[in-house]
Formats: sequence, structure tokens, C-alpha cells
Amino acid sequence: MMLVLRATVKFCRELKVKPVALEEDPDVFPGTWFGDLLWFNRKKCVIFTHAITLYSVFVSNVRRNELADPAGFFREHLLRVSADVGLAHRIRALLPTDLKCEVAKTNNRSVVGSMVEMGFMSGVHLRGVGGPRRSVDGNISAKINETPMFAAPDYPGPGFAAYLMRLAGAHPPSDSSM
Repeated sequence: MMLVLRATVKFCRELKVKPVALEEDPDVFPGTWFGDLLWFNRKKCVIFTHAITLYSVFVSNVRRNELADPAGFFREHLLRVSADVGLAHRIRALLPTDLKCEVAKTNNRSVVGSMVEMGFMSGVHLRGVGGPRRSVDGNISAKINETPMFAAPDYPGPGFAAYLMRLAGAHPPSDSSM
């Protein structure tokens, strides 16, 4: 399985990779995610945003050596944040431990704009908890995933959970079970 990470120029520089120009995105999980590098209080942070559902994963206090394996870093933090909302078992079932990652150029202004907006909201929420630290990453991710987005009027909603369930061949849970 292949993760396509459509990274901003800033994030590509941090990863020390030259992005490839992909024409098509895969339609298998984990699919395409967008990534950006953010700075809060001189602390390096990363945000990953799913291209279809806009589900986002925020990670603070990132060290460069953690980014040596982008696929492993992504997998670890997606599982950590999704555990807080009860999706980790579904993701673990779909996501291989030997996940491969292709870093590509961003190709969707709407998703990048939404990701920038979520990055801004992350900063607002970080100020409310005293700054970046890993112990609050799940809370920050949950808050930005609950924020209504102009680019997706029906967001937030069962989007990411429904997407996972469709991939697993099951029916999505009702709103009350999320």
C-alpha cells in the first residue's frame, strides 16, 4: 500500500526530498494526505490533512530525525490521534506496518487552503493550553476536526469514519456512535 503525501514546499525541504509530480492519486487507503510544516513558539509542528474528508492530524514538537521515515511518522500519529475518537482499530486493520510513502507536490488549492485554516486553528487552541506539547496533540486534532470548514459545508461530519467503513466493506456508524 502506498501513502501519497502531497507536501508543501516548506515541508519537502524539512523532509529533504524532491517531490514527484503525480498526475493521479490512489483510491486505496490510506490514499492521499496533504502535509505542512508549522511553527508555534519556536516549536516545529506538522499537520496532515486527508484529501477527501479533510480529517486532520496535528503533531507538535517534531524533531527532524522523526521525519526520516515519513510513512512511519504518519502511521504512528494517525493511530495515536484516531484512538482518541475510537477509529484506531479500523485504521490499524487497513494500514500495513510496512507502509510506503511517495512525496508529491500539492495539487489542490482547496485542500491546502483548508489545511492552512486548520493550522491557524491549531495555533489558537495551542495558546489556550499553554503551547505545543505532545500530550495535547489528540485534543488539538479533535478540536480542528470539529471546526466547520468553508470548503466543506457539511464538515465536520461522519466523513472520515464513513470513508473507513466503506473501505472495510461495512456500513458507517450513525452520528450518535461517534
